[in-house]
Amino acid sequence: MNRRRFIGAGGLALATALAGCIGGLDGERGELVEQTFPSPEIEEVRVHNAIGDVEVLAQGTGGVTARVEKRARSEAGLDKIGVDIGVADGVLSVETTVDTGVFELSGDSPNAAVTVTVPASGPGPVVSAVLADIGDVTVMGTRGDGRVRSGLGDITVSGVDGYLTLGSQLGAIRAQDVTGLDDVHTELGDVMVDVHGVRGDLSIGTELGEVSVGVAEDLDLDVLVETEGGITSNLPLADSQVVHSRLTGRLNRGGNRLHAYSELGDVSLRSITS
Repeated sequence: MNRRRFIGAGGLALATALAGCIGGLDGERGELVEQTFPSPEIEEVRVHNAIGDVEVLAQGTGGVTARVEKRARSEAGLDKIGVDIGVADGVLSVETTVDTGVFELSGDSPNAAVTVTVPASGPGPVVSAVLADIGDVTVMGTRGDGRVRSGLGDITVSGVDGYLTLGSQLGAIRAQDVTGLDDVHTELGDVMVDVHGVRGDLSIGTELGEVSVGVAEDLDLDVLVETEGGITSNLPLADSQVVHSRLTGRLNRGGNRLHAYSELGDVSLRSITS
């Protein structure tokens, strides 16, 4: 049996649903799809946007709202973007798709801005995946372990109660006030993150860009920094050694390995309070 609930299908005590055309600038056309679900019905949130920015934010005390704003220069361009908002077994999935190559659509400039809001108070749902193929990703104030990824775009996360894996192919990554990090990597872009907790070895780096890592002063870590650029650190490392473009040392008692690296760029480590 198909247990998903698609747009306009009813069921699951849907609080609100909105779909319609919206105005745009410079001849741009728009279409808005929005649904709100009662908070107790949503245990987990997953988002995947094929062509545009994504925001997942904790705000207010109401339900869980999924909002997708499609824009393009023609009705045909709007029709190329599919929207699927569905719930199954307590998991809210928000997904957009494009049925042809992005270069074929360049004249229509299609995009879809996806925003999901969850209650700021109370337990709220776990946000387990926030993905964008082309677009920036922002996650703020949510809870739960999860993956945050962009193929082409920046990633910004803050105030997250959970352990995150952050990745981009082309874009900067910034993270602060996050319970912990599992892995951080971008192929082209700067990385600026704070590490307050680890639950295993942690790798943070980029192929091309600068890396700045704040490390909680009370963590027990074995530290390794590798780069062809410069290295700076104010961490109170024991048994610290710098050989060529490689720094090693032990923070407090040592333990899980923190590996910070850049193929071509400077790497800096700084001490922060936990």
